[in-house]
Amino acid sequence: MSALFRFGWLAHTLGLSVVEFLDLRQFTALDPFAALDPGATAPAEPPVIRFVRLLGACANAGLTTAQALYLMWNQDINGGSAPTTADVTGLASALRADFAAVEAQFTVQDDPDGSIAKGLMTLSTAAPPATSSSAC
Repeated sequence: MSALFRFGWLAHTLGLSVVEFLDLRQFTALDPFAALDPGATAPAEPPVIRFVRLLGACANAGLTTAQALYLMWNQDINGGSAPTTADVTGLASALRADFAAVEAQFTVQDDPDGSIAKGLMTLSTAAPPATSSSAC
């Protein structure tokens, strides 16, 4: 019972849900309640400090712990992090159409008089548009 209380208390103190706390503890292998390693070289940093630093790094990166769990360990604890099936299929369809358009640009075409080649060469060797520079 005391372990359950400790987990709930620390999770609440750190502003995490118990599920977030347990998942972060599992996936990072940082046990905030582990004893100090007496064989570690100085300065020995307690695991709870490393755990708190991890949370600070997530916050500094602008990530919530739920987002970090999803992005790094594919754990969608709230059910809203993953894209919907419609979003994934829409992206796949758009990519397929764009790839087909790119492939169509590189098909071999008959060019008996060289006009297609000249047009493409003009595009690749055209001078870049002039830009106006202003002093700051």
